[in-house]
Amino acid sequence: MAISIGQVYESCHPLDEGRRIRVVGMPVNTKVLVESLPTGGRGARRRNIETSQLHDSATTRSGAARRTGYALVEDVQ
Repeated sequence: MAISIGQVYESCHPLDEGRRIRVVGMPVNTKVLVESLPTGGRGARRRNIETSQLHDSATTRSGAARRTGYALVEDVQ
């Protein structure tokens, strides 16, 4: 999976209520710069996360729902 600026990911954790992040910086080593998308009056916050936390699907190879990391919901063209 290629990570690129502008991609939007949604949290896979069931209690995160659909929290979303957007990639704003290209991967450096094993980290990528993301910003949280504002929800409920909270402003955007930028932080680095491990690229291993970004997944192209909300399900694992075996078909089980992911419970950690972020799943791709909006790709850039």
